[in-house]
Amino acid sequence: MKLKKKILYLFIIFVIISFLSLMLAIMSLNSKINTNEDIILIIEKNMSINKVLAELNNKNILTPNVFYRYVIKIYVNITDAKLYIGVHKFNNNLTNWELINQLFSVNNLLTIKVTFPEGITINRFASILQNRLDIDSISFINYCNDASILKQFGIEASNLEGYLRPATYTFNIGIGISDILNLLIKEQIKELNKYTEAINNSKYNKYEILILASIIEAETPVITERKIVSGVYHNRLDKKMLLQADPTLQYIFKERKKRILYSDLTIDNPYNTYKYAGLPPGPINNPSASSIEAAIYPENHNYYYFVATGDGTNKHNFATSHQEHLKYKEIYKRNISKK
Repeated sequence: MKLKKKILYLFIIFVIISFLSLMLAIMSLNSKINTNEDIILIIEKNMSINKVLAELNNKNILTPNVFYRYVIKIYVNITDAKLYIGVHKFNNNLTNWELINQLFSVNNLLTIKVTFPEGITINRFASILQNRLDIDSISFINYCNDASILKQFGIEASNLEGYLRPATYTFNIGIGISDILNLLIKEQIKELNKYTEAINNSKYNKYEILILASIIEAETPVITERKIVSGVYHNRLDKKMLLQADPTLQYIFKERKKRILYSDLTIDNPYNTYKYAGLPPGPINNPSASSIEAAIYPENHNYYYFVATGDGTNKHNFATSHQEHLKYKEIYKRNISKK
């Protein structure tokens, strides 16, 4: 009888302790987090939940560690939740339970919009990322020259010039270079793949189309002219004529020159299309969708030459003969002299 009473008392004590523990746990979970400031938490790649919890514990949040480590483990097992890489910001009026829920959400990630103008080079991409996301520009350029990344995407080239999609993106603050490149490359390849059948039926492969598109991009900002410019280059390539494209020559120089000199035309460089026939070895920038389309679908005409009008419209005059081209060059000179 005494043993039964003892067991009953122990059971009652166990129930009371369990009940009190449960009440304390519920009270703790529903209590406001212990801070007067919003929480900034950086979750890095391959960061463990224990490490995240330790970072919060350092701010005196989600303590004691033993209890919340157990709670979070149960939460993850039930919900199959995962952590998201980046910089998270949490409001300071959350309860501990709300914070645990939001730890595994993308809604608290700090983001930033970054615009890459059409027709910019890898170096310009690197500069923009340095300014907007504090990405080391040299590291970014090194990634763009990394053979393993080129191989990963099946790119047979010496670097990623031409394969980065210029557009406006929303990035998570704290995003890494590899994730940025993964997005930029996939978007540009997706654009190229829209025209797989047309490219397969053309004289040029995808890489050559990118090269041609980059020259078209650099030649004119006027979208309605791009297919005409493309037609000029297709005509010259068909006739085995030198492209004589100033933008390919500009690509040789570290800094853009205000004007190309006659002495520059003799530079011994494969990007000098005044000296070397055919397309240059690679793209000279990262072209837009309209330039890629223009490279694939050139306008059918008999133009072999073009020169800027020089009237501030960014437009060009197109010629079928060299004599006509010289006439348009004089018009350009007159218009420039008026400025």
